[in-house]
Amino acid sequence: MRRFWGRINAGLRGCSEGGITPEAADGLIVKFYFCLLFVLFLVRLQDLILLEFDDMTHAAMGVSILSTGDWFTMHEGVLPTWIKPPLYFWIEAVLFRLFGISEYWARFPSAIAGFFTVVLAYKTAEKLWGVKTAFLTLLTLSTSYFFVKYSRRSMLDVPVAFATALGVYALVRAEYDEKKKFYLLFGAAAAIGYYLKGIQGLYLLGIAPVYFLLTGQFKKMFSGYFIGSAALTLALIALWAAPQTLKYGREFTASQSGLGPLMQMGIASKHSPFYEPFTVLLGVYWPWIPFSLFGLWLAVKGLRGAADSRPFALVFAWFAVILLALSVSSAFYLRYLIPLVPPLGIFAALALGRLIKDADMGYVKYLSTAIFSCLVLFAVCFPVSLDRPGTQYISFYRTVNQVAPKDARLLLYKDKGYRFIHGLVFYAGRTLDKQVMSEEALLAECSAGPENTYTVATAPDFRELAVSGKMRGAKLEVTASSDNWYLFKVRR
Repeated sequence: MRRFWGRINAGLRGCSEGGITPEAADGLIVKFYFCLLFVLFLVRLQDLILLEFDDMTHAAMGVSILSTGDWFTMHEGVLPTWIKPPLYFWIEAVLFRLFGISEYWARFPSAIAGFFTVVLAYKTAEKLWGVKTAFLTLLTLSTSYFFVKYSRRSMLDVPVAFATALGVYALVRAEYDEKKKFYLLFGAAAAIGYYLKGIQGLYLLGIAPVYFLLTGQFKKMFSGYFIGSAALTLALIALWAAPQTLKYGREFTASQSGLGPLMQMGIASKHSPFYEPFTVLLGVYWPWIPFSLFGLWLAVKGLRGAADSRPFALVFAWFAVILLALSVSSAFYLRYLIPLVPPLGIFAALALGRLIKDADMGYVKYLSTAIFSCLVLFAVCFPVSLDRPGTQYISFYRTVNQVAPKDARLLLYKDKGYRFIHGLVFYAGRTLDKQVMSEEALLAECSAGPENTYTVATAPDFRELAVSGKMRGAKLEVTASSDNWYLFKVRR
C-alpha cells in the first residue's frame, strides 16, 4: 500500500515539475469528474420503456400540450388536469417539438436537473467550507445510486431538488458575498419549485426563515430584500395560478396545483406514520448514510460550538425543513426523499473531511476519479439494466394503430383508465374514448357501431368477461392480444 501511494505521489510531483501546479491539476480532476458525471446522467436515457403512472403520466402531458395546442392548461389526453403545475411539461413539449417524441427527451429535463443539482451542491459546499468539502460532496452525490436512478426518470422530484439547491446557493451568495441581488434568484428559484410540483416544491420559503432563526438573524425575515424575494415568488406563481383559479374555481384550488396538499395534508387515502420518511431514508442513501448521520451530528454541534455557525445552520435548515414537511404529510412515497439527498451529501462530506487528512486529499481525488471513471465506462459500454423495466402494456401501445384505425372508437373495459390514457397518448398518439365498468355498459356502447368500436382489457378482465353469463349471445372477436392484454370487438 505504501508503494502504491508513493507512485501516486511521484506522479503528482511529476505534474508539478512539468509545469502543472497541484492546484491546476486538482482543477482539471474536478472538471474531468464533472464531465464523467454529465455522461452518466445523460447516456442511455432511451434504453428503457417508460414506467407507468408518474413517468408515463408526465411524458403524456408533454405530448398533450402539442396535440391540444393548449400551453396554459395541462391535459391528460383531452381531459384538463392539475395534478402538477406546467413547467416540466412545457420543457418536455419544447423538446418533443424540436427533436421528436421519445423516452430520451421525456427523461432529459430530470437528468439535466440532476446534474446541475450536484453542481450547485458542490458550489454551495465550496463557498461554505472550501474545496475539500466540495469535492467530497461531489463524491458522495455522484455515487448515490438512489439519486442517479431517479435523475434518469421522467419525474418531478429531482427537478424540485434542483430548484431548492438553486435557492440555497442564491441565499449563500446573498449572505456571504453581500450581493443582495441574489435574493431575486432566491425568489425565482422558489417559484420554479412551485411550477414543478406546486406547494410541495416551496421548501425554500421554510428553509430561509429557519436559517435566520437558527443564526439569530430573525430580523432579516422582515428585511426588504427577503420580503421582496417572497413577493417575487408569489407574483411569478400568480401569473399562472390566478387565471386558472378565475377560470376553474374550486376545481383548481382543491387540486395538487392549488391548495390541495395543504387542505388534505397529503392524500386522503394514505396515512403514513410521521417517522416513516426518516426510517426509510436510513435504508436508501448507501453507502453514505452512516457518514451523513455523523455529519448531521457535527452540524448540530456546529450550531453552538463553531465560531461561525451560519454554514451549519443553513445545511441543517435545508435538511430539517424538508424532513419535517414529509413527516407531517399523510402521504409518503420513496421518491419524496430526493430533495433531501443534497444536504445529506454535504453532511457526509463534512464527516469524511474529519476522517481524511488534508495531505491525503490529492490521493483521494485521483483514486475516486479513477474508480468513478470505471463505473461510468461500465454503465456506458455494457448492456446492464440501469433501472427496472417499464410498462407491461407496451406491446399494446405499439400494436393498436396497426389494428384499430385512428378514427375507430377505443373503449377500456374496467382496470385504470389513466394508465391506458397515458400510454396511448405517448406511444400511439391517441387516447381512450370511454371507459366502461360493466358488461351491460360494454354491450350498450358496442351495439351502436360494432364495426368501428374496439375494446381493450387486461388479460384477467378479458377472461372474466368471456365466461360472464351477461355476455350470452355476444361474440368476443379478438383482433390482437398478448399475455397481458386483449384488443377485441363485441358482436351480437
